[in-house]
Amino acid sequence: MAVTRLPLNRAYANLLHLLELDTEATLEVLKCAFTDVELPKSTHSFQESTNFNVESVESQKLVQKLVDILYDILDASYFQAGSPICSNDVDLVEVWPSKKDVGHMFDFIAYYIAHEQAKVPRDILSQILEYLTSEINLSDMSGTTIEVFKRRERQLLSLLQVVPETDWDAPYLLYLSEKAQFHQVFQILHVILLAIC
Repeated sequence: MAVTRLPLNRAYANLLHLLELDTEATLEVLKCAFTDVELPKSTHSFQESTNFNVESVESQKLVQKLVDILYDILDASYFQAGSPICSNDVDLVEVWPSKKDVGHMFDFIAYYIAHEQAKVPRDILSQILEYLTSEINLSDMSGTTIEVFKRRERQLLSLLQVVPETDWDAPYLLYLSEKAQFHQVFQILHVILLAIC
């Protein structure tokens, strides 16, 4: 089974390889690497406090760099999605990233945006918002489906709290949230739109 490859950048070829092997697991490990460090207690010395601040700033820079790399991967895969992958019908070709892998990357990026650790351009934010409000088969009503539905709505609510209103289209997001049956998001957006009018 062949996997299509995005143009390799030597700076992050290893990360790309790990993501191709198992996107979800790689992103979970990376998330663990960037877990919040406890703030130093006031009894600690000034030097320890300064070390924490330096480490925190460095950690945030690394998170932003990682988000930028994921954005590059998503941007490249977006334009690659419509292109023919293989001219030989005999070969079984798996396209990477898959829809599921893209979802994992959107979740990862949204998490760090919501925690104010990363910023993305409006176009990737729009893709994330569309992903979060994408159709979920609620008639399934399995525990996993309901959990995904609730997680996505919470994630969207978190994003709306930190991302400036100028970075997203409120009427369009209102439409998406109504379609996704995100009632809390719909109510908040409705109030925002009434305040604007």
